[in-house]
Amino acid sequence: MDGARKIFHEFHSSPIGGHTGTHKTLNAVCSRFYWFGMTVDIKTWIQECDQCQKVGKPLTAVQPLQCIQVSEVWELIGIDLTGPLPKTSSGFQYILTATDYFSKWVEAFPLKTKSASEVAQHLCSIIYRHGCPKRILSDQGREFVNELLQIERSVTAAYHPQTNGLDEKTNDNIKRALRKLVNDQQNNWDLYLEPTLFSLRSKVHTTTKYKPFFLMYGREAVFPSEAPAQVPISNIILPDDKRYRDYVQSESEAQHAVKETAQENIVKSQDKQKVAYAKRALKKYKNVVYNVGDQILLLNMRKHGRKGGRLEPDFSGPYTIDDFSGKCVRLKNTEGNTLKSLYSIDHIKPYRTSHPVQVSTPAEPVESSPSSEMWPCSPQHQHEALQNNRSSVIQFAPKIAQVKSVQAPEELVPVTPQKPSTQEKDGIAKNLILTGWSIVACLASQMDRMFDFFLPSC
Repeated sequence: MDGARKIFHEFHSSPIGGHTGTHKTLNAVCSRFYWFGMTVDIKTWIQECDQCQKVGKPLTAVQPLQCIQVSEVWELIGIDLTGPLPKTSSGFQYILTATDYFSKWVEAFPLKTKSASEVAQHLCSIIYRHGCPKRILSDQGREFVNELLQIERSVTAAYHPQTNGLDEKTNDNIKRALRKLVNDQQNNWDLYLEPTLFSLRSKVHTTTKYKPFFLMYGREAVFPSEAPAQVPISNIILPDDKRYRDYVQSESEAQHAVKETAQENIVKSQDKQKVAYAKRALKKYKNVVYNVGDQILLLNMRKHGRKGGRLEPDFSGPYTIDDFSGKCVRLKNTEGNTLKSLYSIDHIKPYRTSHPVQVSTPAEPVESSPSSEMWPCSPQHQHEALQNNRSSVIQFAPKIAQVKSVQAPEELVPVTPQKPSTQEKDGIAKNLILTGWSIVACLASQMDRMFDFFLPSC
């Protein structure tokens, strides 16, 4: 196996090998050398190649869609930043958005910078009008890393904004509307931000089947065209009036029933999303299952924004899976230190460790003919060499390097017959053809003798 390993290193791992794929490496090696089980060996060694594993696409595991569960208004809000956008006349370049996960109510503010102080100022403005949410979901941006009024804060996985999918979708809807309203210079989008929010709040949401405005305030939003020219002054209802208490009670019951229906619609929509996601995942992703302790490679997302990053490996590592958190993993490096960030399983792939082969005492090398500088290249000679030593490396082309045969360890000899490769099938076919021609020649010779015996020359 040492000789085969050296050949593989030259044709794959060395600079002239170029770390080509399985098909090209097999084609290059099989046209010059042969050893028993070479197809399986080369495929395995390429899969275990450290450099090849760090370049390529991640093998995404098929995991069920994790839906965020909420049961009331303002229980969980997702916040996010969009930008930089074209700078407006007032100096705004960013948009801070906040979306309630139950009612789908949207808040948005134009920002001049994305500093933590400016973000915190607008978050306080939201809290002063709607109260404190129980939880805030944000990405791992520095502007969101601060303790604000002791609110529980959840963070998304690094470089994986899909975790806060609702707010990401809100950003897309806002930007889509602004593109249709801004001027040619795109420097007045801040003037249309509030009207866009009113539009999103007053339209039925596909998930809840209700308008966010109605779920938030318990009444319909009144458009300017609906407002009467003269509003009649109704009778004053005192706080202790029975009609007032009955009205409040009926409105409260109606609002409670509406919220229950909205929650049922959210659950139904999430179930449909899970089924659709599972169908897409089965078609697109490979079935990879991860466990604690597995070695993996992590997608190098930072290389795209780094100078000269185009030549960096696509993956870094290996790392070890330390724990799971939904569709995210916590990793340890080779020194055993736990990484601070959570990473999505969409950004990892399994790492295969190269296992060294325990080689037994080598057998005698197959000697070449002293009168020729060629290794035996005919199918008959190959067959005889393989019968004498199944692990021999046979060179087809003129001798490039002397390769000694090495006896493969007994535990590596396959017990069950393996499916022959294309190259092995070609060798067998050549043997059969040559054997057939030999039989035909032998029969022809015998026929000539028979004719000579029965029909002597006159």
